[in-house]
Parts: sequence; structure tokens; C-alpha cells
Amino acid sequence: MKKKSLLPQSIPNSQRAASKGNNFSNMPQSSHHPFIEPTDGTPVPTETVGVDGNTTDSRSLSVPVAMGMVKEVEVARQFSVSLPENFDLAVELLLDSVLAVLNIPRCALVLYTGTAEEPLLVAQASVGSPLRIEPLELLTDTILNDLLGSPKDLLQKQLTLGTDWFGCLAIPIIKQKKSTLPNTDDNLEWELDLVCRYLSPLLPQVLHLRHINQLNQLQAALEEVSRFLVGALAAHEAIENIGKVFQQYLDVESVFYLAKNTETLNWEAEKLQGIETLIGEKHPCSEAFASLMLRYEASLSFRTTCVMPLTAQQVQHYCASVLEPHREVEQGLLVPIYLERRSMEQERSIQGVFLLVRYEATPEVTTHSREWTERTLHFLEQSADLLSQALSRAALFEKTLTLASCDELTGLLNRRAFYQRFEQELDRSMRTDRPLSVVIIDVDYFKHFNDTYGHLTGDKVLRALANLLQTQVRRSDVVCRFGGEEFVFLLPETSEPDAFELVDRIRQLVAEKLEIHSEDEQTLHVTMSAGITTTLPSVQPVEGAMLTSDLLQEKIKTLLEQADSRLYQAKNAGRNCVVGSNQTSYQ
Repeated sequence: MKKKSLLPQSIPNSQRAASKGNNFSNMPQSSHHPFIEPTDGTPVPTETVGVDGNTTDSRSLSVPVAMGMVKEVEVARQFSVSLPENFDLAVELLLDSVLAVLNIPRCALVLYTGTAEEPLLVAQASVGSPLRIEPLELLTDTILNDLLGSPKDLLQKQLTLGTDWFGCLAIPIIKQKKSTLPNTDDNLEWELDLVCRYLSPLLPQVLHLRHINQLNQLQAALEEVSRFLVGALAAHEAIENIGKVFQQYLDVESVFYLAKNTETLNWEAEKLQGIETLIGEKHPCSEAFASLMLRYEASLSFRTTCVMPLTAQQVQHYCASVLEPHREVEQGLLVPIYLERRSMEQERSIQGVFLLVRYEATPEVTTHSREWTERTLHFLEQSADLLSQALSRAALFEKTLTLASCDELTGLLNRRAFYQRFEQELDRSMRTDRPLSVVIIDVDYFKHFNDTYGHLTGDKVLRALANLLQTQVRRSDVVCRFGGEEFVFLLPETSEPDAFELVDRIRQLVAEKLEIHSEDEQTLHVTMSAGITTTLPSVQPVEGAMLTSDLLQEKIKTLLEQADSRLYQAKNAGRNCVVGSNQTSYQ
């Protein structure tokens, strides 16, 4: 059966300005009813002029006519209300008035919003049930009948003001046992018409409230984004905070951030927000997603918008590995974050991508539209631009920290940064009474390399040794270029025998594998010597209050002096040697 559309043949495009305050000048005038007292204080007329030109004394009117006038007074008073500043509350107030005036259990208000994203909204009100507001694609008799619980009969009236059409109001027909109103068989239709005449002038203000509420919500979200990003100096912290804002304001169940792994160059997704607890875990992305990003990046110069809405099928195809199991996807959205261009000639490239996922919602979960509106997409673009700038600042700050804390030649920690880490590790070691081993390494005959083969060759020796050292230690260990040809290790949770075994293995690797080619293509072999010391276990762990900076600095000085003394023992023993408190290893 073909659905019959109840939309008017043409919808005027006139501007619908909001009503200012409670101006009821557009209300239907009821001066022809002698039972309505004029507001200007003039006497109530006792005569009315009929259509035949004859006058009638209002005091001689029949009871049904008088009751109709009283009903109109009741309707006028019911809709002479001050609307709340919230769209949902304003609609709820008006529909409660409709239910009360008409004495019916339910009604449906269809509103024409005038927007392309959500041209129609339907608000369902029932006695004892919460208000539901949802988007409506098409207005038909069948849809109205379903909205009202499939009554035997229904009434619907158009809501107009001048030439502007605002929608319609539909109600079920309730058989009344007795009525004193005129035209007893049609009294409900007469009352509905009366209600619509008083309801229509309030609708421009209601729709304006909806527009203002949406703008205010997105404005608040954008302010929240700006607040998080103004002082953001850590990239991951900035990304996490923006993920929280997206979930809070955009009605999404899961938020992911997808970026390339710097080592494998594969795309990985990290869950930032969602229903499940697997937040922070990283999941590999599919090859289909990687291909999508390549195509998307290639088309950046032709795109007018960066945001990419995805259907449920596209989300499943590109991002199936990161989705929550046993839930049906409703829709998704990709929000790319670009690397900030340093010049107009530089091409844009994607630094990362937010994936926003909405799962199929139940009526209990949402009572409003979940479509991506133009305002939402514009907000996401603005957020992406702000985040891109924040990530660029964070990268610059991180680079500055790296330059300030790392040795330029080898990339290892410099002496200043090493002392900061040493203090932290020693503090933890003394609190927990766990061992901390300290190792000082020195390149044998380094002055000979510089004097004989030049300083460039000496630099090659230091870089090669630094690279080898980094491959042999744990991520929790600290390696530093202490100065000149000296390197220092911090080995947390490592006893001296274990530290000795590790350093001696490194000594053998250096002697057997490390070869340097001088500027004149000579092959040079390198050896090293090392001294080791370890914090001794205490009778009891040191209390936190006792671990002052002066105490830690004094302990650091003692440990370094012990390790340096053993390094000189290794040098005096012939070099290519490791010396601990009770062990010595030679070539």
C-alpha cells in the first residue's frame, strides 16, 4: 500500500524568527466571545452581531455556546505560558497542555525544522510516560497511526501561522459519553482546531530554542576542546582529553585514535573511551584501512572537508578488529588530524585519525536524532584543526626537551638528564630496599683514535658503541654519555653478579664485533673497560621523609666514586676488563 504524504504541496521559505519573551500579539483574537474579559479594562459587551446582521444579547446564549466560550478561555490560559529555555522541556510543557486541555492519553506533534539534516521531528507525549523526540523521514497516515498506538480513528490538524507551515498535531479519537459543547459529534475536532490556533504562534519560539540549544552545546564543546589544548604539552594527554569531549557531547559509544606505529609503520587503534574496560589497549588495523588512508591522503588537495562519515557496513569493513563484539554498528565517523604545514607548498599529511562509533540504540538509550548534522561536522573540523596545532606544539616541546636532555652525538641521555633519572631510581631503590647497580664504561685508548685517525673517526667510535649499548639493555635501564669517552649505566632491580654478567657480555661483544672504518678506510677494533658498584641492602627500608635531596645527592656521589675507582682498577689491570666489588674479568 502506497504511503500518503501529509506534507503540504509547498513549504514557504520565509525566515522564522523567534518570538521575543511572551508576546502573544499573534494569538487568535477572541473578542467575539462575550465571556472573555478584554485586557484593556473596557466593559464586556453584552451584544454580539451574527452573520445575518442581527444583534444577540450574550445573556440569552444557549448553554452549549457559553460552554464553548469557556473552553476557549481555558485553552488561552493553558497556552499563555513562559517557555523554558530548553527545547525538550518547552515541547514537553506544550504537549502536557495539549493532553490536559483535550483530556486524551497521548498525542504526537510533528515539527518542520526547515533544516536539510532533520526536516521533520516528531514528539510523542503520553500520560505517565517520558517525552520522546525523534527524527522523521516521511509523514504519512500510517506513521501517525503507529505513533499514536494504532487507534481505530485519529485526528490531525495542520499547524500554520500566516503562510508558514510548522507541522501538524495528531490525536486519537476518544469516544465521549456526554458533552455539553456545541456540535456534540464533532466536539473533539473543534477542540483540536482551537488548540492548534493557540499552539501555532508558539512554535517559532520553540524551533528557535532548538537552534540555540544546539549552538550552545557545540559552543560549550568547542570551549572544552580549547581549554584542554591551550596548555597541552603532552600529545597523548591532548588526544585522550579530546576523546572524552567527543564522547560527552556527540552521543558516541566508542572513541578510538588510530595512528601509525613509528617502528613497524603499521596502523594501530587505541581505544580512548567506550563501554568496555579495554581502554588503552592497542589493536592492529586492517590492510583495508591502511589502503583507505593512502587514498584519502592522496585526495586531500581536492577535499573541502576533512571529516568522513561512515555507514555501518564501511565501519565493519575498515575497522572490524577494534569494534565491540556482539553489538550492531549504527554508523561511524573518521576525523583525520593533519600535520601542520610549515609552508603553503608543503603537502598535507595525516598524523592520526579519530574513529567515532555509534552502536544500534534502543529507545531507552536515546530520545533524539543521532544523525551527523552540518553543525557537528563543522565542530569536528574546528576541533581537528585545534588538535593539529596542539600536537605540533607538543612535538616541538618534546623535541626541545630531547635536545635539552640528550647528547647530540650519540642520542643518549646527557649528564644533566642522567642525574635527574639517577635521583629518581635511587629514591625508589632506597624506599623498597631493592638493588640498583651503577656501571661506568670507558673506551680503551680513545685518545689514540682521535690523535691518529682524527676526531671524525673518534665520533664514529662513540656512536657505534652507544648503539651497541642500547641494544643490550632493558627499557627500564638508563644509559648515558657521561662525558668524553665515558658512558654510565643504571640497572634497576639488578644485583651486582647479574650486572657483572651483563657488562662482561657487552665487553666481549665490543671486542669481537665492533669494527670502525677510519677516513682512510682502515678497519679499527675497539675495546672497553668498566667498573661496577651496587647499592647494599639496608637493615630496613629508608622512610620517605628521610630521603632528602641532599641525602640522595650524597649517595649518588658515593656510588659514582666507587664505580669510577673500579674502572681505574680495570685500566691498571691492562684494559679490556670489567671490575666489580668481588669479581674481575679479563680478555
